[in-house]
Amino acid sequence: MQCCKGQAYDQIFDARTAARELRAYERRGPRGATARLLQAIRAGLGPREAFTHLDIGGGVGVLQHELASAGASQITAVDASGPYLALLEGTARRLGYADRQVRIEGDFVRVAGEVGEATVVTLDKVICCYPDMPQLVEAAARKATGMLAVTVPRDAAWTRWLVALLNGAIRYLLRQDFRVFVHPHAAIDAVAAHNGLTLSHALPGLFWVVRVYTRPAASR
Repeated sequence: MQCCKGQAYDQIFDARTAARELRAYERRGPRGATARLLQAIRAGLGPREAFTHLDIGGGVGVLQHELASAGASQITAVDASGPYLALLEGTARRLGYADRQVRIEGDFVRVAGEVGEATVVTLDKVICCYPDMPQLVEAAARKATGMLAVTVPRDAAWTRWLVALLNGAIRYLLRQDFRVFVHPHAAIDAVAAHNGLTLSHALPGLFWVVRVYTRPAASR
């Protein structure tokens, strides 16, 4: 994935990590920022009879599993990690919604042309793993007919300091070419606005912040 050069997704997000995260979800359900993101999505959907979901970099599929049970008519999972997608396929089959799920492996910016629009597009702890934030957010925003829901690190000096330490540990202790980014929220907002989406919810957390952008009904 040339536009993600240096981001070793399959090494950081490997089969062992995926299995551990799935066990945690099965024991405790959605947790932390993901639970808050899910709550915001459900509130934004309201009484909508049918909706579709595009989950970009969704890992073991927590949002997919929960929104499938909430009635999503179609779910598309795009992930750069092959091990996560392999685990996701089996889980979706076990939970009974594999016939409503499409899985695409690759960097979303590069494969966006293969992906259809969706009512809800999610980037849960994904923007922080991507070097070119404007490209990613724009590609995702273009697919969102109803809302774009994301979780990103708090936009603050101390989070940048903490992330710098994390990147140093990844590079020098784990010997992995992978970086985490703290992209400015104002810059994310600007890309979303350029694509017709308005910030409707900003839910702070200690580290992770939930931000939901919605498209005016008249333009859907």
